[in-house]
Amino acid sequence: MPLVAALRNPTVRLRYQAVRQVLEDYGMPEIQEDLLRHLCPLELSAEQADQMVADLAEVFDVAATVATSRFPFSADITAHGRPVAIEGARRLVAAGEHRAAVFWIIATYGRCQQIVDTDGSAADRRACSERFCTALSKIGIVSSADLAARADAVTRSLPTLFRVAERIMAANPAIAG
Repeated sequence: MPLVAALRNPTVRLRYQAVRQVLEDYGMPEIQEDLLRHLCPLELSAEQADQMVADLAEVFDVAATVATSRFPFSADITAHGRPVAIEGARRLVAAGEHRAAVFWIIATYGRCQQIVDTDGSAADRRACSERFCTALSKIGIVSSADLAARADAVTRSLPTLFRVAERIMAANPAIAG
């Protein structure tokens, strides 16, 4: 919401870096930590995120190899898309943006898992699912109850985020009132 309120591109992979800049530009840098807290715990280390990317690379390669079905964004899971998906995530982690990288890592895992679940062998599905579950556990999601609790926390934060967006729009000279 802050990106749209600031009339900026709500990019996927770099959204948290872009949001940080918007929040700094509009004098609300403290909001960034609230957003990151919904992604993963403060304790997630760069090393853990780097391992998540290494495991994702293996899942990505399997998905890219077995893919025959078409899904939204499945065109990103190809040898051609690998530099953006995997190296892009590695660059975020290396730049100290390991918590922000979690969104991209998990989104890419989800895309890969969908492909492998449909087009992969039983062994591929098991291996990829295990890695995806390991990544989710590193961000505190080990059950559907954890996922529901996370979704509930995000939902409860929306009124505050709407107020942030309204402040940005009110201060944005490019928005005619």
